[in-house]
Amino acid sequence: MNQKVSATLLLIFSAGTFLMVVNSTKHEAHMLLVNGVVYTLAADHPVAQSVAIRGNTIVAVGSSDDLRRQF
Repeated sequence: MNQKVSATLLLIFSAGTFLMVVNSTKHEAHMLLVNGVVYTLAADHPVAQSVAIRGNTIVAVGSSDDLRRQF
């Protein structure tokens, strides 16, 4: 019984550590344009505040606060 409990706790700890590392990792962007008006042409979110660009590709569009946290 102790081995099952120990294995379960180890699994939970490992999964939690992995999720913390994945969520804290910032993505790479070469340019981050914030505090603007970005027309996305998406029906569900037609206007955003910021855009993140890597090379010649738009990698994210969203609020200034969200993109600053991500990049």
